[in-house]
Amino acid sequence: MSPASLANLSPQSWEPVLDGKESVPTRIRLSPGDAKTWRRMDPEERSRVVELGLRVRESGG
Repeated sequence: MSPASLANLSPQSWEPVLDGKESVPTRIRLSPGDAKTWRRMDPEERSRVVELGLRVRESGG
């Protein structure tokens, strides 16, 4: 899948995230209003959101 097609996925879609070692598919749940926010985020901000999501998922939250 090309980066261009990834950019067109809905916010509820799988978002491939580079964790430094490999690409990890991470489920990002954003409300429709947050989709614009996600597109405006720089990669560093996105990775922080993903890290928080992974921590929540790991803790069973």
